[in-house]
Amino acid sequence: MSRTKIIAGLSALCMLAFGAACSSDPEVVEKIVEVEKEVIKEVEVVKEQRIVSYNFAEFVHTTQSSYVDIVKPFLREEFPGLAAAALPDVTLEPNYLTHAELGLTGFETFKLIQQGLQDIAWFSYAYTGGAVPLTEGVDIATFGSDWKNAQQIGKTWMPVVNDAVFEPDYGVRVQATYPAPQLTFFCNSPVTSIDDFKGKKVRVWSTLLSDFLESVGGEGVSLAFAEAYNALQTGVVDCGLTGSSSANSNKWYEVTSHQYTLAPGWFVSGYMVNADFWNSLDDDVRTFFADQMIGEIGDRIWEYEGEVSSIQGIECNAGTDNCTLESLTKVPADQALITTAPSEADLAKLDEALMNTVLPRWVERCEESGQPCKDLFNEHLAPLAGFSAS
Repeated sequence: MSRTKIIAGLSALCMLAFGAACSSDPEVVEKIVEVEKEVIKEVEVVKEQRIVSYNFAEFVHTTQSSYVDIVKPFLREEFPGLAAAALPDVTLEPNYLTHAELGLTGFETFKLIQQGLQDIAWFSYAYTGGAVPLTEGVDIATFGSDWKNAQQIGKTWMPVVNDAVFEPDYGVRVQATYPAPQLTFFCNSPVTSIDDFKGKKVRVWSTLLSDFLESVGGEGVSLAFAEAYNALQTGVVDCGLTGSSSANSNKWYEVTSHQYTLAPGWFVSGYMVNADFWNSLDDDVRTFFADQMIGEIGDRIWEYEGEVSSIQGIECNAGTDNCTLESLTKVPADQALITTAPSEADLAKLDEALMNTVLPRWVERCEESGQPCKDLFNEHLAPLAGFSAS
């Protein structure tokens, strides 16, 4: 109701109740003015509350330090206050569940969001590669990148894949990216160079990584993270690849003896949304979610993994005194992992495997899906990656 209509209504009531005195009696005029102020105040303050309900599968590894230190406290403690301040007329009704609580391994996330069973969920580009090989370009581009460059690669590739495939073909959108901790190889026998992978079975999760292992004489075995510990313990695989602090949080030091810090990429993950849910949000809510919720989590994890968790994971697995992160375990001396960094020769062989095997196979496989993968990679990612697909 407008202020003009409120005043007109009060004036009419005044004339009915007090007649001519309405405009001449100072006390009556004062009372009318006070009533007018209160009515206008109530009309301006009381707004219709909007309710936004959503399912959020927030993380796949609930013991991972980035979940413990970043995601969980942000969503449970900080986010409600941010939402109340930015959206005072909106009531958010989130249903936060982890993948573990849903009984999921991570591979199923893509279909979950596509089918609308989750509105927002953690996902990995690598886990969508089978259905949408274009997505794997982001992990190829992060071979050898530092975390800041890898972050830019992830943010650059996100809208490309959304526009080309995800939204038109599958009804989903990637809204933020973030990495795993630095990828590290964990083995139950000595691995001190890239040549030591010959004849070894290694837990991986993508065709890209299997191609890499094959090119250096090993064999990639695709396993969900939840299955890797037992596979290492029982000898199903000789080594496992995962983030440095992820291995620590899940006690891989109990079933391995060596960590080799050759890092083939950053395992770019992030948050994906169901497009129908996303497009149904009011503009202010959607902007808030994109910038101060999903986007904020992603940015915090990039910095945390790049500057803290990745380094701490390696130190804690080696049992050194530099292990200071409370969410990780300083491995006891009798279980501390023997740690080897890649040599210059190893890094050269990693580049050789990328250029001669991994990248060409990806281009061939990806273009069979009908997407101009090579052209999109060269246009958007090559300037950041430092190499092109030919």
